[in-house]
Amino acid sequence: MQQPQGSDTLFAQHWNIYQQIIAHNYMQHQALSALVNPWHSNAFGHTVISLLDIGAGDARIIARQKPRGLLCHYTGIDVSAEAIQLAEKHLQEANIPATLHCQDFMTLLPQLTNTFHVVYASFALHHVSNDDKRKVLQEICRLLQPKGQFVWIDVFAREHQSREHYLEAYQQRMQQWTALDATALQLLTHHVVRFDFPCSINEAMRWSREAGLTCTSAHMADDVHGILVLQKP
Repeated sequence: MQQPQGSDTLFAQHWNIYQQIIAHNYMQHQALSALVNPWHSNAFGHTVISLLDIGAGDARIIARQKPRGLLCHYTGIDVSAEAIQLAEKHLQEANIPATLHCQDFMTLLPQLTNTFHVVYASFALHHVSNDDKRKVLQEICRLLQPKGQFVWIDVFAREHQSREHYLEAYQQRMQQWTALDATALQLLTHHVVRFDFPCSINEAMRWSREAGLTCTSAHMADDVHGILVLQKP
């Protein structure tokens, strides 16, 4: 999960909360990330691939689920120094060559000149405005190699759902996360209210088309958490 500028919650001071969310699959991390490997394999077979991870976090999922095609190089971006340190450890243990950037992805993406077979963003883009989402999609299309794929895992609002209604519904959902205590839920509520700006999945697909990407697969694990796989011509 990408940690926005100014956020002092999930990674830096409350890493344990985020680990509980993943462990209990409250945000469908396991279900959604399990769908990634087959797409890598189908797109690139056993060829060597390069991957850009936007909002890399600790890179644990990528390190665990190394694509069937040999991952020749991993580039990760996250604003949390603590997360980047953990990512370095996990990638080294998985023997994956990596370049890690402790920086805001909105600032870094326009500066990148390398191209990638796969761009991956897990629970990162809902932290930026819709205008910035469009900008990110344009940058992703620029950074992808021909036939390259963008794997977008995120929270998505319902069609025509206002942000206020989304926030109300998501806070109600979090009340079912019984492994978290009241303090953790309060911190999460603060984080969601300040930093969640989800779009609908139809908006995501429309903006992707406008950026030059074609949706090859879409899957919702529940009514909020989903994945899009998009391809550059």
